[in-house]
Amino acid sequence: MSTRTLVTLFAVPLLVLAGCSREKSDWRSAQAADTQESYEQFIGSHPDSSLVTKARERLGQLAEEKDWRTAAETDTVDAYHQFLSQYPTGKWAKEAQLRIDNFAGEGMPYYLWKRMAKQGETAREVGQSRAEREQGSFSYRNAIVADDDGGAVAALVGYKVADEPEPTDDLPPMFVPLQELENLICSTWYVNVLAAYPDHRNRGHGGRLLHIAEHLAADLRLKGMSVIVSNTNDGARRLYERTGYSEIARRPMVKEDWGNEGTEWVLPTKSLA
Repeated sequence: MSTRTLVTLFAVPLLVLAGCSREKSDWRSAQAADTQESYEQFIGSHPDSSLVTKARERLGQLAEEKDWRTAAETDTVDAYHQFLSQYPTGKWAKEAQLRIDNFAGEGMPYYLWKRMAKQGETAREVGQSRAEREQGSFSYRNAIVADDDGGAVAALVGYKVADEPEPTDDLPPMFVPLQELENLICSTWYVNVLAAYPDHRNRGHGGRLLHIAEHLAADLRLKGMSVIVSNTNDGARRLYERTGYSEIARRPMVKEDWGNEGTEWVLPTKSLA
């Protein structure tokens, strides 16, 4: 065998080894930088690498992290709905939904969950554990979801109010006006949460969900529907007015250190008689 042949035989493996070494080095550099640019550069340099799948997975994670930061910084219902429409099963999907529920609840859910949290527990974790309960009013089992074949687009959480009024003597002051209003709507179906993604609003989903809830209430032979909203929540109040609800009572808010623009709790109801 000639010297030239030996050189050629050894040169090919060496080139392969050099390529592998460069690929691993570039991968380590991409991971160290951990940016969109670094992973895109790796994919461009090594399109046939077995690590391309991992690079694309990390790109997706980075995009989700960026979009979540944007949603959290914007901190609006629309921002969280937009995030959920992109990442319905993502890392922060439950957090986004809880924040939407918090907005729908006039900011009170997070305030209450924070007060209920044990040492080392976050408000989000309290809300999530309550939503995952098999029993209780605020539970996934009491949710009605609208689906357009591409995923959830709107949802309602509701339940039956107790048949008899509850005492208010031992309640914290901020809960007294709410319980007083609830005592006026015994044996009704209470709408706790009603929300839709921004790009699916004004399409009748809210009205249809309320219609389904009315059928559930009728099946239970309840006398009507009810909801409690802030006097400053104009959008919600207009929706309920359009679907046949009428205001029957109000109570002044007791806020303690809970921040909210409203000054009164408003009680709209709808008879099913």
